[in-house]
Amino acid sequence: MGNTDQKARKILIGLGRQIFVRDPGRDDVATITTGGSMQLWHTRGGLRRIRNLAQMLILEDPDFGHLDLESLEKLIQKIVWDLSDSHEMFSVMSAARGEARTLFDARKVRDEHDFSFGVWFILKSEILRRVTDWLVLYPLPSTESRTFSPDNSTLTILETEDTSSWSELSSRFPTASSWNPRRDNVKRDYFNSEKQYGAWAVTIASGLVDSAARVAERRFRELIAVIISMSQSKSPHPFIKTIGEASRYCILFPADPKRTAIGCMHQPVGPLIPWPGNKIKISSELVADISGWYARAGRLDEHMRRRLSNAAAFMNLGIQQRGIPQFILYFMTLDALFGERNRVEEAIQDGVARSVTVDPFTREKVKLLFDLRSELVHGGIHRIEEWKSLNHYWNHLRSEPIHDIGKLAMECFVKFDKG
Repeated sequence: MGNTDQKARKILIGLGRQIFVRDPGRDDVATITTGGSMQLWHTRGGLRRIRNLAQMLILEDPDFGHLDLESLEKLIQKIVWDLSDSHEMFSVMSAARGEARTLFDARKVRDEHDFSFGVWFILKSEILRRVTDWLVLYPLPSTESRTFSPDNSTLTILETEDTSSWSELSSRFPTASSWNPRRDNVKRDYFNSEKQYGAWAVTIASGLVDSAARVAERRFRELIAVIISMSQSKSPHPFIKTIGEASRYCILFPADPKRTAIGCMHQPVGPLIPWPGNKIKISSELVADISGWYARAGRLDEHMRRRLSNAAAFMNLGIQQRGIPQFILYFMTLDALFGERNRVEEAIQDGVARSVTVDPFTREKVKLLFDLRSELVHGGIHRIEEWKSLNHYWNHLRSEPIHDIGKLAMECFVKFDKG
């Protein structure tokens, strides 16, 4: 038996001793659960063991290396709590008669080796049973586009009427075949009205359903940031958003429904895009620009690609916000792209100079925007209207700080390596 299996079994024995079948009278009880047969007191030490087990499996077992910690931790916790209600593994009567203090004491298999082997076998089998590929979709409101793959790999923009491409994308996912992106057959609890969606963002992610949704969310946030930033970099007008809210859910179809016991799942991820005031039209030129962005991103080293991904996440969140949160998030985008510890302002200014045409007018604008940022983040003011240089900005530069920092951040984001 491998070293990882031995360590997992040891953690499970320790976990069993941290789950009490009667009130332990301790102040480190984190939660109490009631199953069909027993009430259980879970200590913080027990929850730490669950996290330790999840971390160890991700780091040391190749079967679990692609899973994310939070999802695996939640799943282990659920499986362990379900197992605790098993009459085959634990004696309810020994707990009721006060003969057992912990779940480990209440086990029916008295040999520690055999007991831990059985629990570990069930736990590992239950986790792996839920791991599969997932087809994940998120609706793009007021978006007009032909079907294309911006990165020629993991992402697709699917035009709602493109049944041929949908058939190809869904061919490995049996339960997706009965779902039609053209019809309003998605629960309105999840999507307001499918008829308003001209396109869907689609990706395939592997792992547990929570893991797949989280991976898809990150990819979709980046894609939406790229689409809006690209379209805005070519437009003299600001991006207009309405008070309407786009979907907070994505829809997932498993490649192996029998294995996961799930045919279709809706998971919260958003919203990932504000409801646009004007239709987003992804022209052939914009398709080429978006694909070019992903091609350049694919040539970055791991460190720079991670920074770009983080910048995309801040950009996506900034696009959805208003006021000071939006201003700060746009600055965080620039910081993720160019910032360096202990020389943030100089590094961002250098990065901006490499990415856009900087004339004296733009230099003054950047300097003033940094001053406003400093006043906000260091407690000098709490409203932009209180900024002492606001009238000068309006009268001399004839613009708005939030509009300017947004346009600057978007332009740098789409031209990140063209300096």
